Amino acid sequence: MNWKSFVRILLSALAIIFCFSSLFWWQPPWQTVEREWELIKWNSGQMQIIFQARKSHSEMQQIANTAYKQIERLDSVINEHDPKSEAGKLRLFMEKGEKNSLFPLSDELFSLVQFALLVSQNSQGVFDITISSYINLWKKCTKENRLPTEEEIQSVKKITGFQHIQLDYEKKALGIRAESLSISLGAFVKGYAVDQVASFLQSQKVPIGMVNMGGNIFCYGPRVWKIGIQDPRIQDPDAPQDSIAVIALENKGIATSAHYRRYYEIQGKRYSHILDPRTGNTVSMKVACATVIASTAMEADAYSTVFCILTPQESLELAKSLNLDAMIIVQEGEKYRRYETPGFEKYWVTKPPEIFQKQ
Repeated sequence: MNWKSFVRILLSALAIIFCFSSLFWWQPPWQTVEREWELIKWNSGQMQIIFQARKSHSEMQQIANTAYKQIERLDSVINEHDPKSEAGKLRLFMEKGEKNSLFPLSDELFSLVQFALLVSQNSQGVFDITISSYINLWKKCTKENRLPTEEEIQSVKKITGFQHIQLDYEKKALGIRAESLSISLGAFVKGYAVDQVASFLQSQKVPIGMVNMGGNIFCYGPRVWKIGIQDPRIQDPDAPQDSIAVIALENKGIATSAHYRRYYEIQGKRYSHILDPRTGNTVSMKVACATVIASTAMEADAYSTVFCILTPQESLELAKSLNLDAMIIVQEGEKYRRYETPGFEKYWVTKPPEIFQKQ
């Protein structure tokens, strides 16, 4: 074989190899591979975003970064601990006790306060955003390693109560009927932030997504998400957190409230971080955890706290009246009892072990 013939055969072979390799490695722009992008980031905790879309990697990176910035925007509205935020300014206004004046609210904060007052009414005061003074009292007593006295609790009781808040719907403003009220939005704003980030993802034409912030979760789109229920028997917040069961969730919000990560410790004894606004005392740790599934993460967040305070029977009745699904685990000595709304059954993928007896 002469050199020219060899070269022709070699070039033909390379051309064939190139054509076949192109079939495997080249895709036209309109056939962008569906990717899954995950972001775990938050400025004062942990936030997880998982979403899928037929977009390029750079587009999805941009969406993820912008989604994270939604939290920064929300922080300027709902962080009552920041005196520069809208909620922080509202808190200062309420603590001054200006009973004859109104504090103008943005549409966003107005709707949040409106939601909180509705939950307060539905729960007959078990949920109350004026609970901040009780929280401060318990934090102070924890530092001093003592329980609050009855006199201290009764003194704080005079400056708490959602019924002292009045909304002016025409002026979109808030007024107060008592002096020195304080505000705490912590019982539901994580759920609200989750909903807002999920809404942003949908506005960017992301068809499938899940947002998780501290166990407050919202997922949407044509995908079934598997969510673990944490084992309430593990009381050490630094220990590995195992799941006792798995549920399947689609286009819903879910939240669990419990005592295993946060608590007050006084004289060597642990007390729940959840306070009953009706008494000013911490709730019994008999309710080990309460899980709520709702149409929004904000609703699930708020009512999971409520269901840690009410009895299981009261919680199930309230859940059914509000079209919520709930599961409450109660500890009785070394035994655990599980209470569920009838609709909760359809979510189970793996049920809790037999030690968590269903009632």
